[in-house]
Amino acid sequence: DAAISRAEFIAIVNRIFDYNSKGIVKFTDISSTDWYYEDIAKAIKAGYINGSPDGTVKPNSPITRQEAAIVMSTAFGFDNQPSNSYLKFQDASSISSWAAGYVGKMADLGIIKGYDSGMFRPLNHVTRAEAVSLLDRISGEIYSKQNTSLSGRKIEGNLVINKPNINLKDLVIEGNLYISGGIEPNIMEINNVTVKGNIYIKGCLLNKITISKSAIGGLIVDSPDSDIEIFANGDSTVNRITVNSSLKLSILSGTSVNVIDLMAPSTVNISEQSKLNVINASASAEKSVIYSKAGVTVNTKANTISVNGKAIGNGTIITQPFDFEIIDVY
Repeated sequence: DAAISRAEFIAIVNRIFDYNSKGIVKFTDISSTDWYYEDIAKAIKAGYINGSPDGTVKPNSPITRQEAAIVMSTAFGFDNQPSNSYLKFQDASSISSWAAGYVGKMADLGIIKGYDSGMFRPLNHVTRAEAVSLLDRISGEIYSKQNTSLSGRKIEGNLVINKPNINLKDLVIEGNLYISGGIEPNIMEINNVTVKGNIYIKGCLLNKITISKSAIGGLIVDSPDSDIEIFANGDSTVNRITVNSSLKLSILSGTSVNVIDLMAPSTVNISEQSKLNVINASASAEKSVIYSKAGVTVNTKANTISVNGKAIGNGTIITQPFDFEIIDVY
């Protein structure tokens, strides 16, 4: 079977997520007249390709097994979860250091496997058939029926929602839920859904998402072209919310959230009958606004954020939003 090129592999990933937003292409070996120019631009915007140190991306070169592991890990949100499981392969020492952790993670998930000999063969080219198999395993189920509902099922792996206005109800998702793509404003309801992995909101025009009576492992928002509002209510639980692009987040009565990490300027409203342990505001969350009717600890590295109408400076830790008792400064 013929090898698949880097550009062709990237094009399939873009179709899985139905990405439409484009970044700026600066690679020296790409021309605006190339068939893959827009796909490279979409991958740049989605943040899952960086190219080589020499400023090229080598779109026509066959993609290797270790390169495919990196693309899949980054595109599907596993880039911060490297694993040393690559050491189980007999040729582990031949896996490049910059790829080893990604290969290990893909091996942990059963996405990419070794040969019967126990070898991984990192520089082997991925064939077209292998590419389809790899991406089918990692994407899981892809649901693209716009303006419909998906309900009453157990999803054994991951679930990709790549069209707008799809509601989810009475589901158990054993893996991750990816909400992506589309060129239209998107309103979504998630009701009585268990996501054992994370929800990733990436590269879509999602305007509003309501999470009710649901249990979510983590929620990661990275969709800079969207003006997103997220409402969590109705006895929902979320372990960790990571905000990589600006949004409006409301933690309503009955909702329990362990940690919110703000990595971009955002507005957070916390109701009195909700539970939230910690908000961590990074330096890039400058000018975030937090209003809380419940007790919460706020750790900030931003020069200025607002908590209940008061400006809080870099390094302050605050509890009890009504009296702003400062318990530590570092």
